[in-house]
Amino acid sequence: MMSLARLALERVERGLQADLNAIPPWQWAIYFEELSRLCSSLLAVVAGEDFVRQRNALRVELVPSTAPRCSRRPPDGRGLAWLLSGGSALSYGACCAAKCPRAR
Repeated sequence: MMSLARLALERVERGLQADLNAIPPWQWAIYFEELSRLCSSLLAVVAGEDFVRQRNALRVELVPSTAPRCSRRPPDGRGLAWLLSGGSALSYGACCAAKCPRAR
């Protein structure tokens, strides 16, 4: 029997719409690598002003990465309000299988 996650991936391969909200959390955890690329909560981090401000100076913080972020893991608990008010996507939690809200 085919799982909902596998069905969604095959529908996307054929150019059809897939309902990612119907996939159970345990299937998200198994197929996370494939499904995370299709997730509507994925935020791409663009190297912009946050990277420009860090010149030759003493760095006490980690260098920001361009790894994708999850809009379901906001810094202030208000969803996309932070991003829409001019905040950086770097403030959102990283998109990873261990902390994915869809995989819990």
